[in-house]
Amino acid sequence: GPAASAPRATRRPLGKMQWFALIVLLPTLLVGTYYALIAANLYESEARYLVRSRASSAPSGAAGMFSGGAAAALRGGAEEMRAVNDFLQSNDAVAGLRRSLDLVGIWRRPESDLLSRLWWEEPEAERLRRYFRRRVTVEFDIETNIATLRVLAFRPQDARDVAEQLLMLSEQLVNRFSSRTQADAIRVARQEVVIAEAR
Repeated sequence: GPAASAPRATRRPLGKMQWFALIVLLPTLLVGTYYALIAANLYESEARYLVRSRASSAPSGAAGMFSGGAAAALRGGAEEMRAVNDFLQSNDAVAGLRRSLDLVGIWRRPESDLLSRLWWEEPEAERLRRYFRRRVTVEFDIETNIATLRVLAFRPQDARDVAEQLLMLSEQLVNRFSSRTQADAIRVARQEVVIAEAR
């Protein structure tokens, strides 16, 4: 008689529960395990600041006013506020921080974990800025005109140091704007005096 053919294995399609376990439960389990057993602690330092109009008489000592979640007042206006917020996410801010802080070392602390730390010992400027923007965020409230700066680091003092230094750099930026505006106003006034004398 004809020889019986050997049985062949057939793949059964995954059922709904198996797909659910693969797509939802497994990633959730992996993320939960990472945060519960592996992830290093991250400490947040928060500061709120307001760039005031030039007519305001409020003090402008940003660094001196900083403490935990305190608000710092910088002299300036709406344009300066936008410029400060852009600056705090820029390569210039990173470069300014690196002149006074070991920014790479701060995000490569021994207590950091492999996934959340800065991987490169000598990162290129753009790589460092990308990591910086994951650890430093700025949120702007249009209604109150107050911006909130948040810094994450593996040590509380590191987060505080970065936030204080960023506020100081921001104050210097606003002061440069103010000096330029005053110089422009003086130049215009002198020109008007010359025109008046000529008349």
